[in-house]
Amino acid sequence: MLVSELIDRTYNEWLWPAGVDRPAFDTLSGNIDATTTSITLSGRLNKVPNDSVIEIASELILLSSTAGSVLTAAQRGYLNTTGALHYSGDLVFVDPKFPRLTMLNALTAVVGMLRPWGLYWRKTTTSTIDRSAVAALPTGGKKILSILERSLGADETYRRLKPGQDWMVFEEFTPAKYQLLSGAEGADITIVYTTDFTAPTAEADDITTTCGVPDTLAPFLPLAVAGYALQGREIPRVAVEEIRRNLATQGIQVGTALNIGQQLLGFFKNIYVAAERRRQSELDPLGFEWARR
Repeated sequence: MLVSELIDRTYNEWLWPAGVDRPAFDTLSGNIDATTTSITLSGRLNKVPNDSVIEIASELILLSSTAGSVLTAAQRGYLNTTGALHYSGDLVFVDPKFPRLTMLNALTAVVGMLRPWGLYWRKTTTSTIDRSAVAALPTGGKKILSILERSLGADETYRRLKPGQDWMVFEEFTPAKYQLLSGAEGADITIVYTTDFTAPTAEADDITTTCGVPDTLAPFLPLAVAGYALQGREIPRVAVEEIRRNLATQGIQVGTALNIGQQLLGFFKNIYVAAERRRQSELDPLGFEWARR
């Protein structure tokens, strides 16, 4: 799933359910480049107030004046967004409460919470056994989960090497280093290790391949992003009721005592992150070895 798709899902499923609380919008009448200051709309809206902020794609534009359907921009690429080429027919939102840059920042915050909540980006790398050397994990490697040794014979068989007995890891380094203590010299090995998630930087980023969010968790990220964005905000009662109905279809009952944003974020953590944490623990069970002292 691309970041752009996730943001659209967050709007449609949680922030603008059934069109509730969606900002007023029109469409462009004609293309504009990254520096154009005269912007013509199709005329769906009767009046856009002076000094409004409009959003086209992910660009915010501060207006200085309006005359019917013709808007004059005071600043393109407003509030840390970037001026860009836009095409006739593109949607133009007026004074959006949740700009797309805000949603990207909310997603960045949620992705940053996953590691403290007990999840990790699971990666693999291949190498060969060299018991005379200390090797480093790829950039960002934090912890080794397992090492598999492939047999040297014609048949494809694997042996799971035991930590402490067959290999040692030195997590004091960044990235972590490891040393093989046993195994057939020159045999191929597959190393399963953890690394931190990567924050998205653009809407074209892929949630899984770029950021490392597991495919099984990614579909539920819109719930968390909406929750993060709604924290501490007052939202119309009708929007709250739409969100409650949406949650009810997933078997989740929402109370009225707590902030709705905190509840959404809590549901994401306590239900979906917890389920993913269990899945990862089953995929990479922790092992230990008894040692006499």
